[in-house]
Amino acid sequence: MEYNKFFKRCIADRQKMGIGHSEEMNTLFRFWCYFLRDKFNDTMYRTFIALAEEDAQANYHYGMECLFRFYSYGLEKKFNPELYKEFEEATLRVR
Repeated sequence: MEYNKFFKRCIADRQKMGIGHSEEMNTLFRFWCYFLRDKFNDTMYRTFIALAEEDAQANYHYGMECLFRFYSYGLEKKFNPELYKEFEEATLRVR
């Protein structure tokens, strides 16, 4: 599957280059931001959150920006109370 190859390449580049220095990883964050709005996948979503928060703890916030973009535009497109609650919780954790 093409996604799996892409995902593995992005993660490998992130490990090699370090948090905040991988353009491949930034592309993956953008992909998740758009893809999950139309084709929600819980495993992909949970990975998105985990990596975005890990990056934020290392003071690199691009993943969180993409995650918040997913929440704001995704919830606007189709409201989901559970996702909204997670959005609120994520917002409070990032402060």
